[in-house]
Amino acid sequence: MEITQALQSTSNTSAPGPDHITWCLLKLALSDPTVVDSLAFFFNQIFDSGVWPDALKMPTTVIIPKPNKDDYSLPKAY
Repeated sequence: MEITQALQSTSNTSAPGPDHITWCLLKLALSDPTVVDSLAFFFNQIFDSGVWPDALKMPTTVIIPKPNKDDYSLPKAY
């Protein structure tokens, strides 16, 4: 239920990560209770074991520039 509510406000055209799986595809997949149950089991196993798979450790960094900064070559401008 929480996942469904969180996905309602997402755009159907943007991609949430480096895999380029769209929100629309995630919404479609998570509309099937079997998929939801399988994912819940998968993530519960991860949390119970305490071992996070390397494939899920890839971060995405987004740099947000500060307004009214002329020189973005300086780190403090971000």
